[in-house]
Amino acid sequence: MPAPSPPKEIGTLSVRIPSHLKLRAARVAQSQQVSFNAFVTHLIEKAVKETEEKELYDAFSELGSDPELSDVEFAFHAQAEVALRD
Repeated sequence: MPAPSPPKEIGTLSVRIPSHLKLRAARVAQSQQVSFNAFVTHLIEKAVKETEEKELYDAFSELGSDPELSDVEFAFHAQAEVALRD
């Protein structure tokens, strides 16, 4: 697990989770030789990144779903004009 980049601002988060889950997570963090905070921060960063990537993928996938909205012929002509310029 890579070390998280140093934050510019730090916030606090209080989360209620079952004691057994916190203990198990603390053991995993210890086995990875990182602090509990670094472990939780990494998991949150990973979840946020995966969610943002999925949202972006879904948005781009939707672009191709309507053939009328997916017309890029104009872009080919514009690129040709630029490429063929003297």
